[in-house]
Amino acid sequence: HPIYDEKARSQLDLAIYIDIVNDVKFAWKVQRDVAERGWTEEQVREDIEKRLPDFSKYVDPQKADADVILRYEPSDQGVPYLKVKLIQKKDGKFPMITLKKDITLTGSKPGAVIKMYDDEWFGSAVTVVEMDG
Repeated sequence: HPIYDEKARSQLDLAIYIDIVNDVKFAWKVQRDVAERGWTEEQVREDIEKRLPDFSKYVDPQKADADVILRYEPSDQGVPYLKVKLIQKKDGKFPMITLKKDITLTGSKPGAVIKMYDDEWFGSAVTVVEMDG
């Protein structure tokens, strides 16, 4: 986890963090571990809970120092559909990706909406490009 360590982080040209919210992470892990490992949903839940303290202490804080965050959340339409956000620090090292106008895609279920807006992320000004659907 190179973003965690200040010395390692200072050597990076670009810090990218993949942020998968718990609802999505749990759904993905249940799907994989039940099918591939033969675990029960309860075993998956126990495994996630066992790792949570270390994740909260060492992994999750790294997103505050990332230049770019790719965040996966449940869609406004619910799981299994996703809302994916490209969160870009305004003073970051990543070339800013912009969107000229909001886009609505139709023709297949669930469709998608792509939009861009300014926000704040751990005290930093950011631009978010979001696709829901």
